[in-house]
Amino acid sequence: MYHECTVVAFKAPGPNDIIEDNVSGYLVSNRSQMIERINKARSTGLEAKIRVEKHFNWDSIACSF
Repeated sequence: MYHECTVVAFKAPGPNDIIEDNVSGYLVSNRSQMIERINKARSTGLEAKIRVEKHFNWDSIACSF
């Protein structure tokens, strides 16, 4: 995501917290949805990079403890 790659991931605790579905990447429930989403995905690279830089940097993570 930081390198502006479009991400398609299975719904799970990690990806659910990081990816905003249809905004900074795509979340799917099964293999057929994964294939369909990969074939139809639009680029979410810039939105993904902005999300990572804003929410997953040292200042925001260290200050939350």
